Amino acid sequence: MPFVIDIGGAPASEPCAQLGQTPDFERINKLEVAAYRAAIIAQYGSPPAGCPLVELRNPHDFGT
Repeated sequence: MPFVIDIGGAPASEPCAQLGQTPDFERINKLEVAAYRAAIIAQYGSPPAGCPLVELRNPHDFGT
């Protein structure tokens, strides 16, 4: 069974796209997640083998 740690789509307390409020949310959110991932790798290096840093979709009442 995989162990998952959800760090969110953007750093805590940073302004970011809001599901159900931001026009073109899906496109903008994908860009934000890619930028966040790149920043994490730039700061800490590539994740170790067997520990991928991947995006996950989270379904909510008002969208995914």
